[in-house]
Amino acid sequence: MENQYAVWVGIDWADKKNVYAVQVAGSERVKIGSFIQTPVGIDEWVQSLRKLAKGGKVAIALEQKKGALIFALMKYDFIVLFPLNPNSFAKYREVWAPSGAKDDPTDASFILDMLVHHHKKLIAWVPEPVEVRLLQRLTEQRVKVVHNLKRVGNRLTSTLKEYFPEVLEIFSTISRTIVCEFLLVYPTLEIAKNASEQELHSFFRSHSSGSAKLTAKRIAIIKNAAPLTTDFAVISSNALLVKGLARELKVLNQTIAEFQTEIEKIYCSLPDSKIFDSLPSAGEVSAPRLLAAMGTDRSKFNSAEELACFLGIAPVVERSGSQCWIHTRYKCSKPLKQAFVEWTFLSLRSSYWAEELYKKIRAKGKAHSVAIRAIAFKWIRIIFRCWKDRTTYCEVNYLKALKKAGSPLTSAQLQLAV
Repeated sequence: MENQYAVWVGIDWADKKNVYAVQVAGSERVKIGSFIQTPVGIDEWVQSLRKLAKGGKVAIALEQKKGALIFALMKYDFIVLFPLNPNSFAKYREVWAPSGAKDDPTDASFILDMLVHHHKKLIAWVPEPVEVRLLQRLTEQRVKVVHNLKRVGNRLTSTLKEYFPEVLEIFSTISRTIVCEFLLVYPTLEIAKNASEQELHSFFRSHSSGSAKLTAKRIAIIKNAAPLTTDFAVISSNALLVKGLARELKVLNQTIAEFQTEIEKIYCSLPDSKIFDSLPSAGEVSAPRLLAAMGTDRSKFNSAEELACFLGIAPVVERSGSQCWIHTRYKCSKPLKQAFVEWTFLSLRSSYWAEELYKKIRAKGKAHSVAIRAIAFKWIRIIFRCWKDRTTYCEVNYLKALKKAGSPLTSAQLQLAV
């Protein structure tokens, strides 16, 4: 392993200028320098490493798993990247600098030292195929847009409660595009009440808002409503804010739709999509997120337990003396954990054994979150085996396997499934 790399590099990255420490294999001399965070600056520095390596591999460690620098470095085939966990490096630095003293050249040297002396315990970053990485980024960014949609929707709800609460009664989901269109046309109760019934009927019909009975109910709410306040200052200012929030929600809904279109296109092109399509209640949102979380590199995880720890589903056991306690895993990828937990809850709708297990856990007095995590842990073992073997999941076959093993989960459910 020591002879695999011709040059070792530790980088303390920054927004504008990165400090590095370089050591040639077989030499004790460490060179400290810096390069500018621009495409030209990065390329010039990398070419100097290429000359220094003389055709060999260059190992680079840095506290970054994604970002401009690591994206720029990954295009060079002679560079092997070792992303470091910031918390792990902070502990390592604390060992040699207990005073807490910190500066960029020293940190670069510590990163280099960690790489040179502990590279066998570090994991080199092996990028997934471009299609998988695109799916990972699309699903991650879609979640961020959805969170933003919820944030704006919550703000719109709180604003409407101050002067126009009838909208919350008319529409069950505030973030829908039809709500945005309605508020842009009727930003106040007074404007909505002044509209004729024919005009309101035409609006709801043009937006395919539901049955005639539902439309009539909505119009009745508007016509029979009494104003919450008549204060012009409150109504006028809130109406202006509501129109702005409505426009923002429309753009976010459109963005989510565009993301979903791209996600579906990439997801369907991947061979592993059939595995995740076979999972109960996966659907067009959860299935791509699960595939993105797992990736396609079968060598990345050697066991279901490793996968459960990576996803943050497996609990953490701590022991000290005669004491032992268990708690949830905090240091993990929150988006990946969220993807599995949310889908696990959805799987209760169409998975017999998952629903039965949920009932049994809840009957013992355990919380909903505890039951979901327990089922998620079991699902991970199932998905891991399907993923490793490249086989699809079959609920009936799994229930038969449970019955053969004498599992109590199949007592009532198997008769319905088989």
